[in-house]
Order: sequence, then structure tokens, then C-alpha cells
Amino acid sequence: QVYGIYFVSRDEVTKGIMDLGLTFLIAKEIILGLEIIDYVDGPIQDHTQKNFYVWVFGKESPLSSSDEIYIKMSERRENKSPVCLSFHK
Repeated sequence: QVYGIYFVSRDEVTKGIMDLGLTFLIAKEIILGLEIIDYVDGPIQDHTQKNFYVWVFGKESPLSSSDEIYIKMSERRENKSPVCLSFHK
């Protein structure tokens, strides 16, 4: 968990953030700054946990306007905190 947002511990999430030249703190700020215009899809039933849903967003990278960030979010059942499932180009 980073600053109130749980980033799933998958190598691809960490690699995606690093490939974009970002830190987890900047990724958190991007997530907290998501707006309705960034919405792409959802709620979609999570294919790994049937009682959960995911939402997909696209956001321009703060470091390069040519890079769009794909962000997939869900929530944790225990405390409803946001969960970042994907964060990459």
C-alpha cells in the first residue's frame, strides 16, 4: 500500500510505473487526479474475483504528452480502499 492506494504486487505494475519514469507517489497523484473525462470502461466484473468490479481509465502522462497511461482500478473488500491493478503505457 502506497499513501492510501494499494498497488497489487505484480512485476508489471512496478515495471509500468518505472518505464513511464514515474514514482509510486506520482502514480498515486495521477490516480487521485482522475476525472470523468479519463473514464474508459467499467464497471466490469473482475475475472479473478467474481464479487469485485474493475474500472479502466486512460490518462496522459505528466512527463510526455505522447504517452497515455492505462489504469485499471478496483476496491478492496475489507476497507474499500482503492486498488491499482494495472498502470502502464
